[in-house]
Amino acid sequence: MTSEKKIGYLPRYRRCFICGDREVNPFSMSIRFYWDGEKIDTVIRPHDFYMGFDKIVHGGIQTAMMDEAMGWAITMEIGTFVLTRKLSVEFLRPMRTGKEYRLVARAIEHERKFSYAEGRIINTVNNKTIAEAEGTFFHMKKEQAQKVNDYLVYSPGDLNCLF
Repeated sequence: MTSEKKIGYLPRYRRCFICGDREVNPFSMSIRFYWDGEKIDTVIRPHDFYMGFDKIVHGGIQTAMMDEAMGWAITMEIGTFVLTRKLSVEFLRPMRTGKEYRLVARAIEHERKFSYAEGRIINTVNNKTIAEAEGTFFHMKKEQAQKVNDYLVYSPGDLNCLF
């Protein structure tokens, strides 16, 4: 880990379902992840496209958002990208389309080949947790991570993820 506190937005993979660019992938949620120096903390407003039933965001979509956020939280702490090994999700309340939420994730622990993280989706109106997740992630080797990094689009001011 580094002692330097980096704060700011993260790059995007333009085709990504979660953080992509809608001009390249019209189905992307186009989430911009923000690293506050300790965790991912991003505001989201899911569109009706991501509904499972009656304006409730599909559980798989909620899982994907938390998975992505947890992966980024680990990446920002260890300086290399990760791949999901295992996820556990608990849905506590319905997540409604068109409403504003916070997507928060933080790394919990790092081992030689794995890291652990937790994520949650929080209602911005009443501060109640909608869903929470825990995950285990494989560390990518530096060479693999560099190849992933080469595909990312860095907007001016975006944080460099690798070190």
